[in-house]
Amino acid sequence: MLAKYYNRQKSNQMIASLYNSFKWIAAGVLVFAAGEARSQAPLLVKQIDTESYNFDELATSDGHLFFRATDGTIGHDVPWVSDGTVQGTQILKPIVGGSSFTESNGQTFFLAEDTINETLDLWITDGTESGTSLVKQDAVFIIGSFNGKLYFAGHDATHGNELWSSDGTTGGTSLVKDIFPGTEDGLTYDLRSFVFNGKLFFSAVDAVNNIELWATDGTEPGTALIKNIAATGSSYPSDFKEFNGALYFTASSDGYGNELWRTDGTDAGTMMVKDLIPGTTSSFASNLTVFNGKLYMTANLFEPYDLWQSDGTDAGTTLYEDSVAGIVTFNSLLYFGKAVGYTAPFLEYGLFKTDGTPAGVELVKIIEGANSKRFPRDMTVLGNKLYFLANYDFSGANYLNNDLWVTEGTAATTQLVYDTIDVYSGNGIVPFNGTIFYTSTYGSLYKLPGGGVGLVETTANTSNVSLFPNPALDEMLVTINADERIERITVFNTIGQLIVELKTAQQSTAKMNTSQFGEGLYLLRLETSFGKILPALFIKQ
Repeated sequence: MLAKYYNRQKSNQMIASLYNSFKWIAAGVLVFAAGEARSQAPLLVKQIDTESYNFDELATSDGHLFFRATDGTIGHDVPWVSDGTVQGTQILKPIVGGSSFTESNGQTFFLAEDTINETLDLWITDGTESGTSLVKQDAVFIIGSFNGKLYFAGHDATHGNELWSSDGTTGGTSLVKDIFPGTEDGLTYDLRSFVFNGKLFFSAVDAVNNIELWATDGTEPGTALIKNIAATGSSYPSDFKEFNGALYFTASSDGYGNELWRTDGTDAGTMMVKDLIPGTTSSFASNLTVFNGKLYMTANLFEPYDLWQSDGTDAGTTLYEDSVAGIVTFNSLLYFGKAVGYTAPFLEYGLFKTDGTPAGVELVKIIEGANSKRFPRDMTVLGNKLYFLANYDFSGANYLNNDLWVTEGTAATTQLVYDTIDVYSGNGIVPFNGTIFYTSTYGSLYKLPGGGVGLVETTANTSNVSLFPNPALDEMLVTINADERIERITVFNTIGQLIVELKTAQQSTAKMNTSQFGEGLYLLRLETSFGKILPALFIKQ
């Protein structure tokens, strides 16, 4: 009896001492003391809706992070705004939808639905509900920002879908040009826009030509067709990129399909650069990237792509590498993903870099466990690090998800940041406020902690997790008291080091071996099948 009492007293003293190693800075937010951390555990900023999984349009504008989602209590999607914190992530305004968030002249324009008239409307916001207001009813799509104004396809009963501009006020919103006179639509297909040589380039259709290359200086007389590229059908100009004083883009033309073109802004100066795939077969050049004095692009409709480089001439446009996907410039080199081999039943992929010379391609690291449809993708540069998505067979049994990786350009620094549950590549990896934000397929917003210190942040109710026995000896039962399943368990010590990571069989109770743990306090981080993050503390004695 005395021994039991002594051990309990010792445990209580240990708990009191070790709990002081942590600092609670806000309700539901736990921060580790500073120290070397092996893993950047992602922070759950907001779990939006685990039922609909509807989360889209993750974009930064005017110092805010915007997205569209529902919170499970509202019967439709609404626009949200975030400053990157739990408390600062909230519904912007209870209106329907929210898409195409675009910054112009220090404010953010976006589209929302008018369910009564069944149209899209143009709104503007400063990031607050009171500063969010309707600009124009019936706006079809946003074209882009140019000379302090937003350009968009607006509609009215007299002109159809045409080119409009707005400074954010009702009085400053007006029709620029009725490109297709009358009630016919001059703007029918949104294929991006680009500012070049003091004009905004976009695609439009008039009474004579189909969807072709147009440009505007913001005035009616300064809005005109550049060239009718396709004699029959439409050219669908897209993927604009400025290079060596010209605007490069992709377009379709008779006899050649969709290929690489360039323009100086005149009819005579608009011409095809090269038929990458000879004949009528389209190359669908995309991902146009300027690097080391040349223009790089990928070709082919589906992965794997071919990587081409060009000096702007037919002869100087050549195939550089095959079987690639995703390209980005980082630390004065060009990075891309590439197929490197085959291990049944999957292809293997690697991250590569090059200086652009014929012999300059170098393998950075093979990404283990990737499948044949998952190249390294969504490459995003933040500071001195390159983040990207790839697959990793964590369990050794086809456990395949989009996982977040990071590199500084060497094999040693190319690491799995954290084996997250289905990073949703549709929203990409978004740099904001000095860190990386992304969404899961379970409808949750995540971010990486700063400074490399392991943090876990959550608004979840920790009473949903039961640990027995606690303090633990050689093993411990982890039980979730909810209608969910345990997907993964990770354990950190008091300085944020990742001690163990366990993928479970997705049951409500999991048994964890704690015999190898040193005596002390630990944070257990439980991820559920619905993407919730639930923390709990336990003692190993």
